[in-house]
Amino acid sequence: FCSLKRIVQSALGNQTGKILIISPKYHYRADLEMHNSSYNMSAGSDHLGHEDQLYWNGSKPWGDWRAGGAADEHSDPLYDSFEVVDDMLLILSNIDKFPKMRR
Repeated sequence: FCSLKRIVQSALGNQTGKILIISPKYHYRADLEMHNSSYNMSAGSDHLGHEDQLYWNGSKPWGDWRAGGAADEHSDPLYDSFEVVDDMLLILSNIDKFPKMRR
């Protein structure tokens, strides 16, 4: 994110206020476990305690977010990483919600 932001700033100068940079954070289970106090994870439980958090198990290639893998079976296996971006773009393309958004 920071590298892309610097590139955009150097290329566009003071016009960066018209640019939207989206950088989704795809979590692995270990990321959520590392921040267990933030996610209220109960000790010894296989459930991470935060139902609205998607995470990936990182198994190659099908469980990895970089390959469009589905979220971990304990998260939401019906939702894949490409759908995360698709849904964000679909929401942003709503002219009623974002009338100044252009392609």
